[in-house]
Amino acid sequence: MAIDPSGRGKDENSYAVGYMLNGNIFVPEASGLTGGYSDEVLKKLATIAKVHKVNEVIVVESNFGDGMFVELLKPHMTRIHPCTITEVRHSVQKEARIIDVLEPVMMQHRLIVDPKVVTRDYDETVLDPAYSLMYQMARITRERGALGHDDRLDALAIRDNLN
Repeated sequence: MAIDPSGRGKDENSYAVGYMLNGNIFVPEASGLTGGYSDEVLKKLATIAKVHKVNEVIVVESNFGDGMFVELLKPHMTRIHPCTITEVRHSVQKEARIIDVLEPVMMQHRLIVDPKVVTRDYDETVLDPAYSLMYQMARITRERGALGHDDRLDALAIRDNLN
């Protein structure tokens, strides 16, 4: 499971759950949660990890808040679903990194997204499609700032989640 914590403003705590089988990556759940770092949001993330029997949670952007999100998440994960939590710190341009991770997987038709993810994504973001995973996936370019919101796509593209 990969989590992209909300930064500032109207960002979401986005997450993506991925399984690997025979070189294919299956995504049974991916979405975003509003509410910042509230206990409710942290419990929900831990519960999602439990439902999917996640072995490792990867948290991106530990450079915002020096790992504060992980420290807030740990007690909930310990109580609900103990598993490894790993922080990932990125230093390259976000858009290029996302494309470099997703492009080879998608070009080889190895990314398999559950249709329920697409339906839920649409239902959750119909009023503001910029938050939609599919919208973000279809519109990302290598240009810096290509997307106003890229949280859900960033969670999906965490390299350790796909390799």
